[in-house]
Amino acid sequence: MVSELWKNITDFINGGLKRAVKEHIELTKGQTELSYAPEYFLTVNIAEELKNLSGVSIILEESMGGEDQPNGKKPEGWKRNKRYDIVVRKNDFSPYAAIEVKHRVYSVSERVIEDFRRISNAVNFKANGESVFEMGIFAFYTVFDEKSTNISQKSETIRKLYSNLEEKLQKYQKNATFKDNLIEPTEYHGFTNVLWGGGCLVLISV
Repeated sequence: MVSELWKNITDFINGGLKRAVKEHIELTKGQTELSYAPEYFLTVNIAEELKNLSGVSIILEESMGGEDQPNGKKPEGWKRNKRYDIVVRKNDFSPYAAIEVKHRVYSVSERVIEDFRRISNAVNFKANGESVFEMGIFAFYTVFDEKSTNISQKSETIRKLYSNLEEKLQKYQKNATFKDNLIEPTEYHGFTNVLWGGGCLVLISV
């Protein structure tokens, strides 16, 4: 199932990112870009796209301490009151993917690393010999609008950010397989010299 679904899920997530960009422009009548919106606006737009996946359920802000909480030793970083931004569940309602959404990502900050740790712990922890989650996804949005740099320089900045994020997450992948599905740096419709990007970094249990 992982080999069939990881690309589909991340394509829908990226569709949600693009949807959020477009929706926010319409909401503000072109006055501000998406970084001015709250992170939850991004999460909801991603969830709206994910609901088009067949054979899964989408749960927002699901607690780690629900019915699927592990017995015995808990995974590193596990706390009952912590929540995943989005959880994708399979037909039998068993957990499939833990998704963390991060808005306004400009560097490999500590808040980004915390999400990397969480998705790594999600896919690497095993209960009764099987992974609790088959997939952990870090979904993010970034934008660069500095007037002192041109579109080409902004594109290079975003690509460097992608590279830095990938390199850092790979340090936390442990036994998981790393994948990515990133959006090409895109000129912001209606704004001059503004480029946005983002996408998905994925860890898949083995």
